[in-house]
Amino acid sequence: MIIPSLISKNAQFKILTSDWEGFALVIAEALVLGTPVISTNCPSGPSELLPERNLMPMGDVDAIAAKMQQAMSNPQAFRAPFDEALLPAKIAEKYVEFTQNL
Repeated sequence: MIIPSLISKNAQFKILTSDWEGFALVIAEALVLGTPVISTNCPSGPSELLPERNLMPMGDVDAIAAKMQQAMSNPQAFRAPFDEALLPAKIAEKYVEFTQNL
């Protein structure tokens, strides 16, 4: 089970400005809570969890500032659904299915 942080629950929106992510757990937590999210489009993570409108280029301070201004003006425009396929139980089912087919 994903246990979202209380910080995400009370945030108007979440910003992630990483240069690299594995699985971006903070994005998943925010999505579970319905918290709007914007993120840099760094390798391995954000683009798999968020729609294009929620992403900003890495290292482009002006683009990041513009996206943050948009989020401050209209945070709800950056809400995105949580993909239930990412729930641990669903992932475990896929893993069991994979191992049974070996």
